[in-house]
Amino acid sequence: MSASKRRPAQLLRRGHKRWYGRRRSPCPQGNAAGRLTVRELGFTWDWPIELRYRRLKGHPVVMDTLKEWLAANPAPAELFTQSLAVVAKRLIVGEPFPFPVKEFLDEVGFMDDRQLQKAIAEPPQLTGDGRHDAYLGALAEHLAAMNCLQRPLWSVESARFLNTFWFVSELKGFRPLSLIESPAAFRRRGIFVAAGSLSRC
Repeated sequence: MSASKRRPAQLLRRGHKRWYGRRRSPCPQGNAAGRLTVRELGFTWDWPIELRYRRLKGHPVVMDTLKEWLAANPAPAELFTQSLAVVAKRLIVGEPFPFPVKEFLDEVGFMDDRQLQKAIAEPPQLTGDGRHDAYLGALAEHLAAMNCLQRPLWSVESARFLNTFWFVSELKGFRPLSLIESPAAFRRRGIFVAAGSLSRC
């Protein structure tokens, strides 16, 4: 396969000098210490978190992942306004279910561990719909498990579990996928979601 037909990730793994991230341009020369900063790499927010930047033109890179970059360059706390408690309040006043959750997940991708723990710690009010209450409990438990944080006690209260199965997607074609991909925190509550619906960044 010629270099022009290879995917960027393949070229990155091979240390190809012309590809880095999703841009194609001459590789920067690095700073005085001989290392490339994320800014010099042409960093964009749509890079996959797992994408690694090492071994570009022989320069060691400061950051390996987006999470490392965020840890070194945390956003101001006042920029994060979403939490599961806020999601519940928005559902109570009648906002359609997916949208508050999606906006919360948009911010989760840029939170550090301390900010995420705070966002899931406050107990959300019961919304009046048992499915949504269970979903918020599952989401809190899932985010805590994925980020090695303390699981909020409110997330395992009896009101956060369903007695019947709920497939979040109304498209029947997604049900087999949801059965396979649904994380344990959702599955044990009788909720089935595709893994892609929990990843927004």
